Amino acid sequence: YALKRKSFLRDMLFRHKVNGAIYGQNHPYTATGEPTAESIGRLGRDVAYDFKTSHFTAKNATLVVAGNFDDKRVESLIREVFGEWSSGGADKSVIVPAHDRQVPVYFGIDDEENPNVVFRIAYPIASPMDGQFAARLILVDMLNDRMSAVREKLGASYGTYASQSVHRGPGMYAMGGRVDADKATESLRAMRAGIDGLRTGDKLEEDFVRSRQVVLHDLLTRKNDSGTLADQLATIAMYDLPPDYFEKLIRQVAALSPAQVRALIAAELPPEKEVIAARGPRAAMKKAFAENGITELAYDALK
Repeated sequence: YALKRKSFLRDMLFRHKVNGAIYGQNHPYTATGEPTAESIGRLGRDVAYDFKTSHFTAKNATLVVAGNFDDKRVESLIREVFGEWSSGGADKSVIVPAHDRQVPVYFGIDDEENPNVVFRIAYPIASPMDGQFAARLILVDMLNDRMSAVREKLGASYGTYASQSVHRGPGMYAMGGRVDADKATESLRAMRAGIDGLRTGDKLEEDFVRSRQVVLHDLLTRKNDSGTLADQLATIAMYDLPPDYFEKLIRQVAALSPAQVRALIAAELPPEKEVIAARGPRAAMKKAFAENGITELAYDALK
């Protein structure tokens, strides 16, 4: 049923094209990691169960149990749920660098039935879980603060945010959200101005101090929560991190300086790496792009 809905197909196409622009059309994250109407249409029970048998194995998994629990009861549940899994073999991680793109990419997905415009502004990250992760946490919070201008000052949206995608291989910064079509032009302008303000250093030190406090507060107040502990242990296992990684991360965040974040901005948010994607009524998208100085772009229409 979902495959027959145009909104579902447009959303898949939107994500697929963003991944293609960030990682490359032939990158595994694009070619096989993001579903398309064609790939989902080929799925069936036998294909799904073959995949489960091949990849859902003990050597491919890490099971984390955190909090207060009865040892014997939990062991019984684990054996009941996972007892039939084979030991199997560990899959090799797909760690392929993103393609080296030196020009910005802009495109739109026609969605005339939607009264809003969805914007996605993205930049590639070469290797998210490296020595710069602490600085990225602060930068993402600073970007989130800049994105809030669309919500709080323009009143054009209830949801424009910034985040980072983290994988074993490359990742991305992603900003944007759903805005009113009649305010798409000023919304895109405000989001881009927020990013550009970080590049030029506008209020950078002030934003840095506030964001570092936010990130530190989050890391410190959530460290003893069982759900957070489970997430942290899963992250440590997934990315082959040392057991004390998150304790060190707290110290790294506390020791960061504005100069380190400024260098990260220059390295990872350059204009030539920018991807701006939009989905919504073509007239609203075209006006928003044109009045922000973007005229050379393509539109995809789903019939």
